[in-house]
Amino acid sequence: MSPRATRFPFDPKSTAHLRPGMFWPIVLADGAFGAGVVLGVPRADDPHLPQSSRIFVAGLVDWFGIAAPAVDDLVGARLITWGTAHVKSISATSDGVGLTGAASTDWNGVAMVSHRGGGQVAVYVNGAMRGPATASEAMDMPVLATWGLTFVRALAERRLAARTAS
Repeated sequence: MSPRATRFPFDPKSTAHLRPGMFWPIVLADGAFGAGVVLGVPRADDPHLPQSSRIFVAGLVDWFGIAAPAVDDLVGARLITWGTAHVKSISATSDGVGLTGAASTDWNGVAMVSHRGGGQVAVYVNGAMRGPATASEAMDMPVLATWGLTFVRALAERRLAARTAS
């Protein structure tokens, strides 16, 4: 299945057909929606992100609405954060809907480091390794994480609550 041949909605069982920009609705407790996005799939030559047929790089988009996101909704939206996740997290946080579209958006860069110490620490931007970290980057930047199946929903709930409170 090429990116053009992908029909939505699409509930992936592996990373084989995932492409950057594919997105899914994150169903929130109050009935509102957030948006998750596929940023990529770890490559075999990456020393810090595990390559797996089930693990991908997921992002949380700074978009919330009363209906599921559409391609036009995500144009100009910013990426809040990212982490590695199991493909089951897409179905788990979309209430079984799965991926609903693909947006060709250039996300803002969210940088993290591979780990804090021991060995070569690397800088990642939106899940892609950019190179070795300086000593200050290794100490000051957030560390990339692997998300549990519904963690992106918890992040979206927190972001929406903080936005509503301000």
